[in-house]
Amino acid sequence: NMHYTKCILKDCESDMNLFNQYKEIFYSYASEIIYNFISLEYEPEILSKLIESNYDYMDKTDIDEIKERCISIVSGNGLFSSEDLVYSMSYRNNVLKKIEEYLQDSSEIIIEGFITFRLKEFSSS
Repeated sequence: NMHYTKCILKDCESDMNLFNQYKEIFYSYASEIIYNFISLEYEPEILSKLIESNYDYMDKTDIDEIKERCISIVSGNGLFSSEDLVYSMSYRNNVLKKIEEYLQDSSEIIIEGFITFRLKEFSSS
């Protein structure tokens, strides 16, 4: 199941000058879009696998409750304690920074590969 989005600039001097003028904003917005996509499409499954492998001794109801809480914290949705809010913001900022750094170095991103190799510390904790 491959998702592909492409942003193309004409290779003319005025477009390149305009892009260079606003590229930090572009990378920031693109990172935000990619982060939101990852958090909706991939994080629930990653969290489920982590929780099920680390808490296999718990019953299904408790595991489902843990999953729901973790997903809400990581996605930034729901009611949080101040500690959860700080974790959520820190997690989000760290992932956004990694995405933005990657985009500045590469003109293409394969999401699954990015998650597997660039975000492995977040998906194996």
